[in-house]
Amino acid sequence: MIDPFRVGYVRCSTDGQDVEIQTEQLLALAVPRERIFIDKGFSGTTRKNRTGLDTVSRSGQSG
Repeated sequence: MIDPFRVGYVRCSTDGQDVEIQTEQLLALAVPRERIFIDKGFSGTTRKNRTGLDTVSRSGQSG
């Protein structure tokens, strides 16, 4: 059986928000820490310049 390729994405819109809770939830779902990508300081209304989201998007592409 092949292990699933799990990738996680965490985002918070303000510096006052903590990404640790979201990260812990992904770890509990067996997402390896090195495959959890984080963007801080971005609202949900824009996709521009989100390095973490871009990395997650590329990780699902074959090639």
